[in-house]
Amino acid sequence: MTPITPINPRFVLTRRAAFLLGGVLFCFFMLTGSRERPWADGTPMFEVAEAVVNRGQLNIATPWPEDLHPGRGGKTFAIAPLLQSLQHVPGVLTRKLLVKIWPGTHELSLPFAAHMGPAALGAAAVVVFVWLCQWLGLGLGGRLCSGAAFAGST
Repeated sequence: MTPITPINPRFVLTRRAAFLLGGVLFCFFMLTGSRERPWADGTPMFEVAEAVVNRGQLNIATPWPEDLHPGRGGKTFAIAPLLQSLQHVPGVLTRKLLVKIWPGTHELSLPFAAHMGPAALGAAAVVVFVWLCQWLGLGLGGRLCSGAAFAGST
């Protein structure tokens, strides 16, 4: 079996175009995404990011599931892996900046901040997928259609 070798397409997604595509997709995901604060298992994940940014700790106030037993030192820790919480750190930092500029936006900025990380990762995944399609030799139309289908499925 011969290995797959990349084909040189006529239209190449440059780094500049990739950043533009990622920015457009980020805005699309932010505009079409939820306007709700994190619920259920999303709450402790976002609280961990807030604890890391604000206190430099990993313990949180909200146990999830509700019957979660306290951890070391009687503190509550999220059951989700740390990386899932760290994706929210840019949102927490943005929220902190928004609240500093406009103090009355503490509650209003929570849904916006909580969806920044997932929207950025979704946009990055689509850009990487389009690059993969380019590497495999798909034409411009195939890459864009495949990328649009991938963006709609994230």
